[in-house]
Amino acid sequence: MRRNRSIVNYAAFMITAFTSIIYFAQRMYFPFFEENFSLIPSEIITKYQVWRIFTYLFIHDPMSYLHIFFNMYMLIMFGIQVEAEWGRRRFFFYYFLCGTGAGLFIFLIALISGENSLTMGASGAIFGIMLAFSMLNPDAVILLFFILPIRAKYLVILYAGLELFFELSGAQPGVSHVGHLGGLLTGFLYFKYMKHKFSKRKKRRTSKKRSEFSVVSSEKNESSIIMKNVILEKLRAGKGKESLSDDEWQYIKYLDIIHDSSDSEEKSGIKSDKEFINEVRNFIKL
Repeated sequence: MRRNRSIVNYAAFMITAFTSIIYFAQRMYFPFFEENFSLIPSEIITKYQVWRIFTYLFIHDPMSYLHIFFNMYMLIMFGIQVEAEWGRRRFFFYYFLCGTGAGLFIFLIALISGENSLTMGASGAIFGIMLAFSMLNPDAVILLFFILPIRAKYLVILYAGLELFFELSGAQPGVSHVGHLGGLLTGFLYFKYMKHKFSKRKKRRTSKKRSEFSVVSSEKNESSIIMKNVILEKLRAGKGKESLSDDEWQYIKYLDIIHDSSDSEEKSGIKSDKEFINEVRNFIKL
């Protein structure tokens, strides 16, 4: 993918623009969006509103500009780099996969814990994008809080540790740390799956090449056996060197030069090159 195209052509920008439009619509009709599209476990269970596991990504706290600002800022900062590596289609898929995976993780944890808190925001998907960036550019330097330089791979580990700490300690209520961890987990599983898929594909290609090589080698051995038998039949019949074609004579001279000096024989009782040459010498002088 070309990296010098306009930012408005990136999926990351399109998602940012659409989410921002929804946000300003929330400012005007907040109850409607909150009631119908945020992630509320009880609504999924009792009313089967399963779309909430996905649509909550586009809903943000209308009382806080910082919530949507930092999410969209991180989406642009990390997302454009990831999309430049992957392409638009794969980026779209991965973004919504991580967001939906985070939503599903929130829902499952709510079922286990019995909680029914409302969740909204793209943070789960954003954490998945941040993980992808660190996997693709592990040594890239990021300015933490715009001040402290830190490599991308360590930044993700730091965030994962903090999110786990906050979730277990309850030190930062009102934030879906479960969703953040769910986005990271979904992204991690995606990379594991892709690595496994690539490994299997590579093995199949290697196996195919070996199989093709085996077929070629088999055909070559069969042709060589036929040539040897034809030559020996002519010589055993007493027809002499003159009965051999140019190809047959050149074949004998070739084996005489490069034949194996060992005493081993080929499988299936076929004469080795050395034995073949020795028998030919019984009939003609090389």
